[in-house]
Amino acid sequence: MELNEQTLQQILKKDHEEYRRELGAFAEDLGSKIQAVAEGHAVLRQEIAESHNTLRQEIASTQDGLRQEIASTQDGLRQEIAASQDTLRQEIAASQDTLRQEIAESHNTLRQEIADGQVGLRQEIADGQDGLRKEMSSGFQEVKLEMEQIRLETELMRSEISIIRSDLKQKVGRDEVAVLEARVAKLEQVVREI
Repeated sequence: MELNEQTLQQILKKDHEEYRRELGAFAEDLGSKIQAVAEGHAVLRQEIAESHNTLRQEIASTQDGLRQEIASTQDGLRQEIAASQDTLRQEIAASQDTLRQEIAESHNTLRQEIADGQVGLRQEIADGQDGLRKEMSSGFQEVKLEMEQIRLETELMRSEISIIRSDLKQKVGRDEVAVLEARVAKLEQVVREI
C-alpha cells in the first residue's frame, strides 16, 4: 500500500477517533473514582470528629494523673541529683589531673608524628610531581604526532578533491560542473571543519 496524503489522513482520522473514545472512557472512569473519593472523604471527616472528641476526653482524664506523678517524681529526682552532684564533683576533680597529664603526653606524641609525616609527604609530593611531569611530556608528544597525522590526512583529502574537480570538469558539461562544484565546495567545507 502506497502512503500518500489521503491515506495518511485516513489513518490519522481513524487513530483520532479511537483516541477520543479511549479518552471519553477514561474521563468517565475518572469521574466515578473522584465521586467515590469525595464520598469517602465525608465519612472520614465524621470519623475524625468522633475520634477527636474521644481523645480529648481521654487526654483530660490522664492529665491529672500525670501531673501528680510528675510532681512526686520531681521531688525524688531533685534528691538524687543533689546526691549525685557531690559524687560527680569529686570524680571530676580526681580525673582532671590524670586527663591533663594524658593530654600533655598525647600532644608531644602528635607533634612528633606530624613532623615525621611532613617529611614523608614532602618526599611523596616531589616524587609525584616528577612522575606527572614525565606523563605530561609523553602525552604532549602523542598529541603532537596525532595532530600532524590529521594535518597530513587533511592535505591529502584536499589534493584528492582538487583532482576529482579537475577530472569532473573534463568529463561533464558546464551545467553539471556547476552542480558538482557546489557539492565539492560543501565537501571542502566539511574537511576544513575537521
